Amino acid sequence: MAVFFSAIATRRATKPHPHTLLYIRVKGKKYVNIFHKHICCITALLSAHCKTYCFAFQKRRFCTVKAAVLHRKTYAFATSNRNYRFSSELSLQN
Repeated sequence: MAVFFSAIATRRATKPHPHTLLYIRVKGKKYVNIFHKHICCITALLSAHCKTYCFAFQKRRFCTVKAAVLHRKTYAFATSNRNYRFSSELSLQN
């Protein structure tokens, strides 16, 4: 039997469970877990979503830093090679 609540009645009838993020409905003196059937799906999907998001965020931050470091490194090596060639040409001219 499906029970439908209005927004106000839902706010009054539900309260957070102390050990989980799930909401429970108070029915007399009994507590009924609204998400009892779908708890495994919610946990697995949330876990996979968070891991994927965290990995993508870390990868993006790493690639941004890596690109900046490689750009400066390339510039530094190009500068040192140019200075070396310039100094060797000067020494050959003398």
